[in-house]
Amino acid sequence: MLHACLFDLGGVIFNFDFAPFYERVLPHCRAGVTREDLERLVEARHEKLERGLIPFQAYYQRYVEEAGLRLGLGEFALAWSDIFTEMPETTALLRRLRGVRLFLLSNTDEAHIAWVRQCFGKVMGLFEKCFYSYELGHLKPAPEVFRAVEAATSLHPADHLLIDDLEANVQAALDCGWQGTRFTSAKALEESLRGLGMRFME
Repeated sequence: MLHACLFDLGGVIFNFDFAPFYERVLPHCRAGVTREDLERLVEARHEKLERGLIPFQAYYQRYVEEAGLRLGLGEFALAWSDIFTEMPETTALLRRLRGVRLFLLSNTDEAHIAWVRQCFGKVMGLFEKCFYSYELGHLKPAPEVFRAVEAATSLHPADHLLIDDLEANVQAALDCGWQGTRFTSAKALEESLRGLGMRFME
């Protein structure tokens, strides 16, 4: 029986776009640094940040050293984090769900979560508990992520449903004995949840 729905954050609860980050940061880098250079920095360092292997200040310092960044830490954190917009159809669905425990399960970092909590506190308050990769030390689709959630909820694997926009993460959940559905739209998700016996406030 399904007792817990675990929602991904980016691409399910919030849209995100790194383009504004590059636009804000690039003018403050040394001459010759390109957007492609910044994209490579994000790609090379972001996994360590999301696994909690480095603090955000150390992540910022790499931009100072490798891109000649002249922004202060606070301004960099703002540029890094102000990339999210709420997906109102999904959050409306969350508010209507009944009879199931709601959790968040996200690959993310400390700065992004601090910003999301500050700007979207009411949305984040819809969840009983939030599981973040930087605290777990592992990223989806690693099985350690799903085992950590099970330890916290004290539920059988099959009692959990992962709702994620990435097929690899959904497949990993299925491989761990969970249920899973790939998010494409709030409307499609509601239909899927109704098919699983979920109830909604009409």
